[in-house]
Amino acid sequence: ALGSELTGAAAVGPHQLGDAQWELVVDATGSPNAIGDALERVAPGGTFMVFGVASPDARVEFSPFRVYQREITIVGSMAILRTFSLAIDVVKRHAERFRPLLTHTFGLEEFELAVATLGNGRAVKVTVAPGAP
Repeated sequence: ALGSELTGAAAVGPHQLGDAQWELVVDATGSPNAIGDALERVAPGGTFMVFGVASPDARVEFSPFRVYQREITIVGSMAILRTFSLAIDVVKRHAERFRPLLTHTFGLEEFELAVATLGNGRAVKVTVAPGAP
């Protein structure tokens, strides 16, 4: 729901996808299982982008023939190399729009609580700010 509010894009879970395919599919998870499923959702002539950070040891099994036959393009993007400063500018210009992403702020003395909050699955973004209440 929060993603849809921020972007206006429809957000659906994997169980809602059925056999749908798209011209552009981006994996932002880094999960080999999600990547394998996402590759199957690229329409003929479409592009698959690996954006999520996977473990260096992660492997995904796919059919090279299927990529060839469907003329799928696979690209990688380590966007942080060229877009980090641009992203900071966008967030600054649209700070109010992105504010719902910052769900928790802790002082430095609450570091352990901040990490636990991030790990419990109820936080979107946790910030540790020295001097924060």
